[in-house]
Amino acid sequence: MLRANKPVPKFDELGELAKKLAKQRNSTVEKEYKSLVKQKMLIFGLPYLFAIGVMGFFVAGMTNYFTRKRYERAEMAKHSNSER
Repeated sequence: MLRANKPVPKFDELGELAKKLAKQRNSTVEKEYKSLVKQKMLIFGLPYLFAIGVMGFFVAGMTNYFTRKRYERAEMAKHSNSER
């Protein structure tokens, strides 16, 4: 089970962590570093993309929708007032 506050290494710490993992896994430092960067980008990037993409487009779409409805209602009121 995951802990609530699991520590995530900073980008500055990834190089040393990659060296340590390469020794443990008998791998290359470059391979471990790429793997760590990919994991770091998933931890950071997915929530960021969600926040910008989904929520940003949702707010923009809802604003557009309600502005269009308000404009159409104002136009109908203008036309109904001009017919009197």
